[in-house]
Amino acid sequence: MLLKALPSIRTITKFLISTTFIVLLGCVGFSNVLAGPVIAVGKDSKPPDPFFVAPHIPFNCNALDTLELSPGHVDTLRNDTTDGPTELPGYNCAPWAEEGPEHIYRLDVMAELEFWAGLREMGDEDLDIFLLNYCDTDSCLVGANTEFSIQLQPGTYYLIVDGAGTSSPAAGPYAVAFETRYLGIPTQACDESIPTSLPYGGGPVTLTGDLFGSPNYVQTYDCSPIIELGGEAWYAITLEQYHNFTATTTILHPNLDAAIWLFDGCGPSAECLAFADEVTAGESESLSWVNHTGQAVTVYLALDSYRPASEFSGYFELVIDTLQNVPTVEDSWGSMRARYRSPRQ
Repeated sequence: MLLKALPSIRTITKFLISTTFIVLLGCVGFSNVLAGPVIAVGKDSKPPDPFFVAPHIPFNCNALDTLELSPGHVDTLRNDTTDGPTELPGYNCAPWAEEGPEHIYRLDVMAELEFWAGLREMGDEDLDIFLLNYCDTDSCLVGANTEFSIQLQPGTYYLIVDGAGTSSPAAGPYAVAFETRYLGIPTQACDESIPTSLPYGGGPVTLTGDLFGSPNYVQTYDCSPIIELGGEAWYAITLEQYHNFTATTTILHPNLDAAIWLFDGCGPSAECLAFADEVTAGESESLSWVNHTGQAVTVYLALDSYRPASEFSGYFELVIDTLQNVPTVEDSWGSMRARYRSPRQ
């Protein structure tokens, strides 16, 4: 077997950045390390290929279709990459080869929005999905095994479905489901939140509910690298100054992959205060937050799930407990991924 040529310093640097991003997605201590647009991907990312060298290939932008996108757009594209062009063997945003045929779609984004796209209806073929903002493989914004979500500014982008592999390039039928949303948290989430009293010294409060059929008000935010497509149960929690609370799931169905969000309110500029997701279905989730604002505040907690709950898997029990006179320095609590987000780009 011939030895591969040593990659350039530029290529090594790009590979390390991409690999570090994938590794961070599975780390318990993940925090706000993402730069640029807010990006989240699914939990099924494939391992990097240590021998892959990302090529730099400009290409023509001949698209199969052009889509004009504004917030509130929901659609599905269906096609088959068999006999498609094979001009793009890889991208700088993903450390693995894409030697299969690709399909390109042009996206004309008309307003600032959140864009989610997910591969569906595939057979055994290994297809991946990419988003670029120019006709050049070095302009890749995000690459994912099956799905991604990203915040986009108005402009032109290119959605690409490509076949993974080297010796046996993948090709076959696929569907790309996608939807666009306004940025932030819909005001309905706060309006429908259940007021929750937290008695100090009176013991914890146990909340019960069922996520089956719940509306999906949030699925991506800048405090989480993971897309949460399930519906949520929302609670409005009033907390005195210098008190904290811990929310912990105590009963979950083995198939319910829960997550917990905490926001300061709703609307386009809602601040994400904390997020927790243990990655595995049926695992207990725990999130804590301290009120250092100097006054009583109301925050909004959402119990979410990675995939929509089925009729028999959505039941949960959530225990919320409070403490008083907490220290002024915060430490990490359990599975909490991120407590404060950086300012919006």
